[in-house]
Amino acid sequence: MKEFVRQEIIAGLQLLCTLRLQGAPPAEGIEATAQGWLIALTARTAGFEENLDKNRINKAFQLLAAKADRWPPPVALIELIPERPQPKLLNYDKKLTEEQKQQGKENLKAIQTMINEVLNSSSKGFKDGAE
Repeated sequence: MKEFVRQEIIAGLQLLCTLRLQGAPPAEGIEATAQGWLIALTARTAGFEENLDKNRINKAFQLLAAKADRWPPPVALIELIPERPQPKLLNYDKKLTEEQKQQGKENLKAIQTMINEVLNSSSKGFKDGAE
């Protein structure tokens, strides 16, 4: 388990312990409970990345603490982890002005000319070297 995930889970369990929820483990059993949670959540959090997921774990524990009236199982946390923020989608509907279209055509012609020059000079050099 990644260290940031482990730290967030431990901090979240500490939050839950402070609430004194019904069914909470006794103080001497919290370490074993934490180990159980870490084992239960290892597979679910294996692909987590700190910059994308640290706040999601924290938010899930906040939501869990706000709504729990009994000590929750690990699956309750999993159900509350928010979705990752989606990246902004590219705008595919962009309309080019006539000026932009003309500039694009000119750029393509210039690229084509450069390619032809390179190909012609390469083949010319090859012919000159072969004689």
